[in-house]
Amino acid sequence: MQVQERSYTMPALAAEQGARQLRFLGVQVPVNVQQAFTREHSSSGAIRSLDAWERFEQRHPSTFWGMYQCSVEKR
Repeated sequence: MQVQERSYTMPALAAEQGARQLRFLGVQVPVNVQQAFTREHSSSGAIRSLDAWERFEQRHPSTFWGMYQCSVEKR
């Protein structure tokens, strides 16, 4: 979305996604983080939910200390 790095929160990323007609596909996280997320969010669509990732990050603030690496596609 940006040629240069920019800081985003999950809600800001959701706003960008809506404005640019993008569909969120997920974030790249280590296997242990993905397993923890799946334990907390059992619904199959949660992995593609920015709201679910926001709630997860609130409970586990060190999850994204570095940066988000997200996948999106054009709607």
